[in-house]
Amino acid sequence: SFKLEEWKDEEPTTFFSIAFFAHETQVTNPVTGLEVSLGWSREFELEVDDVFLEYVERESIILDLMRRTSGEVPFSRMASADVRLAPLMEDAGILNQRLELFGIDGKKLGYVVVNIRMKDSIAPLVASYRRIKDRTSEAASMEA
Repeated sequence: SFKLEEWKDEEPTTFFSIAFFAHETQVTNPVTGLEVSLGWSREFELEVDDVFLEYVERESIILDLMRRTSGEVPFSRMASADVRLAPLMEDAGILNQRLELFGIDGKKLGYVVVNIRMKDSIAPLVASYRRIKDRTSEAASMEA
């Protein structure tokens, strides 16, 4: 769900564009309004390996709120939010966040509520990843 608190023009028709890891960019269905419950969900098949865990630890998903326009370009980016994925590495593998949506001019336009969960616990894989990473760091610091 999202709410545009600082939007003063007509109710826009919008959709979110979401790029995640090695998957094709996903988009939500277009909706019209200033406060909308999207009811959108996706499942992504993943191989949880060191590459994926490093991605989750360091990267974010950018949610772009796109607005339908009239003219040559059928839509334009209206606002975006940055979803840090690192909380997925904790025991529960669940991320529930309310994130501010910032317009292209940097001003806050509203917020979006994001819920992400891992189907299965990745805690044992995260623990192994962190042990290997710590050993690698220790070995590198001994060499220096």
